[in-house]
Amino acid sequence: MRRGAPGDGTGFAEALVRLYEDPALRESLGRAARRRVEDFYLYDREGERMQEIYRFALGPAMDEDMTYAAFLWGWCGAACSPAL
Repeated sequence: MRRGAPGDGTGFAEALVRLYEDPALRESLGRAARRRVEDFYLYDREGERMQEIYRFALGPAMDEDMTYAAFLWGWCGAACSPAL
């Protein structure tokens, strides 16, 4: 599906009508959006990215505190993850 230009109300309305009339397109776009969220925004992946950032910034000092951080992440990671 093509993206409309900012401020193009007519194009936006046409896109909404197309989505309304095409269940297969809605399902396809929904699946693609879910895949994107799962690939980029789930808590465990975000936690891994944050660890990489801290490890880069703090170097060896990071590894000394990882046991406690891993404990906290393990406790909160499962409890805080959204059900998608």
